[in-house]
Amino acid sequence: MDVNIRLTSGQTFDLAKFEFSEFNEETKKEIDKNLMKLAVKIFNIVVTFGPKVIELDCEDKELQSYLIHSLNLILQMKFTFKKLGGGVQILPKLPFSREEQNFLRSKIKHLGTFGDQVGIGIDIGGHSIKAVCIDGNGNIIERLEADTKKQEGYRVVIQQIISLIKELLELVKDRKVISIGVGIPGGIGPIFVRKMIIMEDWKDVNLRAEIENAIGIPTFIENDANVMALGEKEISKIEGNSVALALGTGVGGGIIIDDKILHGENYFAGELGHIIIDDSENARLCGCGNKGCLQAYASGTAIAEITREEISKHKTIITELIDNDIQKITARIVANAANQGDIFAIDIFNIAAESL
Repeated sequence: MDVNIRLTSGQTFDLAKFEFSEFNEETKKEIDKNLMKLAVKIFNIVVTFGPKVIELDCEDKELQSYLIHSLNLILQMKFTFKKLGGGVQILPKLPFSREEQNFLRSKIKHLGTFGDQVGIGIDIGGHSIKAVCIDGNGNIIERLEADTKKQEGYRVVIQQIISLIKELLELVKDRKVISIGVGIPGGIGPIFVRKMIIMEDWKDVNLRAEIENAIGIPTFIENDANVMALGEKEISKIEGNSVALALGTGVGGGIIIDDKILHGENYFAGELGHIIIDDSENARLCGCGNKGCLQAYASGTAIAEITREEISKHKTIITELIDNDIQKITARIVANAANQGDIFAIDIFNIAAESL
């Protein structure tokens, strides 16, 4: 089978050509050896000469999907892949600002063939920080978890993140980690994490610089629900625009328009948990300070709070599960009771479901 990748601009210029008898693990290794050079060619052509169409002509659909996925990862999701006849068009999402050009150039230098190279993903939650190490195909190699310790302040949380990354690096020291991605529950800006919803003292923190200075590996920061939405679109191969809803300590959301995350003017687009669903006088107070937000009814925090407020009025097995200490109530305990058929617990979850 042949794979031809060409630049079409009045004339046709061959950028790469692969010839294989079949698509297998050896084929992947051979492609990976040459993929970085190809990605750099595509990137430099586009930022230097403007929008161009790159044609990817490949009869084998599995091989075609592998090439598209790999190129998209290397090119930092800055390109759109569209089917065209028997091939695929690779269209840049232009215009690139000068800042984006410099940023992508600096990052792309750190990326090589996948091989033994891996990436690290960090998820900062209200109660714990989760870390995974993944290979180029998205397989999880190692995973770790630690307490967020948010009650001790944002400096302690940053140290928790850095310590977890260092511990993970030690576990995969025989591989080269090429990048770190961090999902945070809050608003991000071009440089700073403007606000961490789970921490009151977190404001305008340059988390990327903190991690890169401590670890020395290129780091990307994004709202956790946004990266969830982008990841789901990529893995599930969702075509067109999409919206994802994240339910946890709070309620978050991610909106993907034209294959790009919608940030909004103040970088808070997609915060679906703060849509007002109750404008009555008795609307519940949300942690953001407003009343009637979806998050005040459907989040894990809200489920626990509503249960504490109402438990004295009902006969429920939750009382046994918490040893009569309402401060021990969590959404997980309420879910456990609901799974055992507890009517009160089921009613609490119905409130959340109806709100959604």
